[in-house]
Amino acid sequence: MSTDEYEKLLKAASSQLEAVQAATAKLGSIEGAGETADGRVRVRVISGAVRALEIDPRAMRMASEDLAAAVLEAIQLATDDANRKMAEIFEMVAPGAGASITGLGDPTKASESPDSIQASIDGIIESLQRGFREGL
Repeated sequence: MSTDEYEKLLKAASSQLEAVQAATAKLGSIEGAGETADGRVRVRVISGAVRALEIDPRAMRMASEDLAAAVLEAIQLATDDANRKMAEIFEMVAPGAGASITGLGDPTKASESPDSIQASIDGIIESLQRGFREGL
């Protein structure tokens, strides 16, 4: 390998590393928001944890089962929003990885098929490996 080829390889690896570091920094601050269709329950999640829950006083008139369902719906919508944002970040670093990540955040899909989690992880790894090969 010539010196120019080594320099090109080093530049590509450095660019990839910078992109991964920038993406990693963004991941810790991902925020998702969700609210029910009637707007009576609103949720904010940060880093996978519920950070804010707002319940409109009118929602307190709902049956407890309906209120619980509304809270869970808002949490799921906020989680989906955060997962979409996370997928966008991964897509910038490793094209194709974002679609694989989106499915990981849905616990209902994971419980139906544990193999789907492994398939998603395999897809992410494959996308990352392909990105590193093409970047070099």
